[in-house]
Amino acid sequence: MALFDFISGDEFRSGLESDYQELNSCMQMGAWKAAQVLAGSIIEAILIDYLIAIEYQKLSSSEILKWDLSKAITACRGDGILSEKTEHLSHVIRSYRNLIHPGRVVRLGEVANAQGAKIAQALVEIVIEEISTKRREKFGYTAEQVVGKIEHDPSARAILGYLLTRVNNVELERLLLKIIPQRYFDLMNSEKVSEKILITLEICFRTAFDATPLETKVKVTEKFARTIREESADLVWTYTFFRGKDLQYLSQEEALLVKGHFLFALDSDTTGTILKAAEGIGNFLTADETDDLTISLFYQMLINTTPTGKKELSELAKRTLETEYRTMGDDNQKAMITAIDKMIKAFEGGNLPTALETIKEVRAILLSYSASDKS
Repeated sequence: MALFDFISGDEFRSGLESDYQELNSCMQMGAWKAAQVLAGSIIEAILIDYLIAIEYQKLSSSEILKWDLSKAITACRGDGILSEKTEHLSHVIRSYRNLIHPGRVVRLGEVANAQGAKIAQALVEIVIEEISTKRREKFGYTAEQVVGKIEHDPSARAILGYLLTRVNNVELERLLLKIIPQRYFDLMNSEKVSEKILITLEICFRTAFDATPLETKVKVTEKFARTIREESADLVWTYTFFRGKDLQYLSQEEALLVKGHFLFALDSDTTGTILKAAEGIGNFLTADETDDLTISLFYQMLINTTPTGKKELSELAKRTLETEYRTMGDDNQKAMITAIDKMIKAFEGGNLPTALETIKEVRAILLSYSASDKS
């Protein structure tokens, strides 16, 4: 629920969302007393949580958790967190919460009604707006707010760099380890998925990844390796966020695992997801692995030039081959040319002259890169 996207604690946010849904249900059913009590509870929780987050007057969280709504309102107003109008309305809400005590209703003649419940519900949204604004000013955006911005603002892609400079390292880590991958997976399986949103999430992930400390990069890449190792479902979509150059953040054993899985999956890539993930992998391959990569890329290039193939995948495979060749070391370049020569020999005398011609053309292009790079 976007309403509480300024809360980064999953369990706490989930509890607030549940209470808010229950508040709306109470309003629909005319359960005015329950609605007013719930509104007060939500407001108290939001204020207390914020005071703990800012370490109000250097008090411990256990001390602040003992406060009631009245004390939380006073503290927030005194610290300029709530506006004067909201403070006054919040004190009215405080009296509503006492409606839970039957004795008070009898003694003071206070009753719960629709008018009071509507005021309470409106105040919840006012407090949410004021606290979310203050949290954003003090702590920056949460991971949920970044993803929400991407989903609801068509211009978000243009300001991703700016948005991410206002996300602290803790939230960047959450964005990479959980929020973007989970939301991407949910949207990918939605009937109303927007390709533009998925692409922007991909860009956001890589931009955020580049901006994170080394420790976070290692965590994110290790999680990817763990997914490859432990999950049995279709994993192609996970390569959306991985790039071959990320192998530098893995142990030798994990890198070997990922490379093996990548080279195996590359042949069956029908979307270009794994082809795009190859970026930078050439620098981490052995001669044998370079041979496997070369054969797989040529397979994608040639199979997608057939009438039933996808031209864009053929072109992507060719670009990938050229890019990796230009960035890999001399030994791997030699291994790639050797692999191509083997393919040429295998195709010579066969009945696929067009394929043979394509292989020779690519070989010539690669060698021209070598000559120009050395000159």
